[in-house]
Amino acid sequence: MTNLSRRRLLAVGAGASLAVAVGPAASAFAAPAPVEDDLAYLQLLAVGKLIAIVHLEAVLADPPTAQARRQLGAILADDRAHTAALDAVLAEDAPTTDDWQIAIPKAATGDLRKAAAFAARRDTVLRGVVLDGSGVVEDPRTRILLAQIGASDSQHIAALRLLGRRSPAGPALARRVPVEEAGAYLDRFLVADDPADSLAARLRRIAR
Repeated sequence: MTNLSRRRLLAVGAGASLAVAVGPAASAFAAPAPVEDDLAYLQLLAVGKLIAIVHLEAVLADPPTAQARRQLGAILADDRAHTAALDAVLAEDAPTTDDWQIAIPKAATGDLRKAAAFAARRDTVLRGVVLDGSGVVEDPRTRILLAQIGASDSQHIAALRLLGRRSPAGPALARRVPVEEAGAYLDRFLVADDPADSLAARLRRIAR
């Protein structure tokens, strides 16, 4: 069994971008065509990725180390690729930063360990959404897109745990996160002028 150094595992874990998966090699496949009940999962992931991008941009504005800059920059590039793929499916229904003010806890941007822990927790929730959706999303092409994003997020989680000086190993069977639970978690970082514009309210409208 080959032993991977901490440095090499970080480079491998955060370096694989979904841009490869949704690039020319994937263009021969038909685009996802989600039905109504599938949209809640896509919306949750899209909002989660907006939060991720705002968070990582804030951390990278003053990165603590060159290694953190490289690794978080690679993860940020992946999250932007995820957003582009999700926006292409959601079209005019894609969430934007105009929909909410995104409020990242100050502690999650000033200290690398806390920033990595915050990002790993968020990506763990998003991966759980993918796992939950894998059993109920009807459109098979949408399931493929969710799986691509979930695979990428699993790499991110391992890299982030290492950046936070924790073991990259996760549970043997990752937990599914229901839509309602994930929505409540992400809503903590969204500020809406009107409660009717909250993420939870948006998801309830989709479910009708």
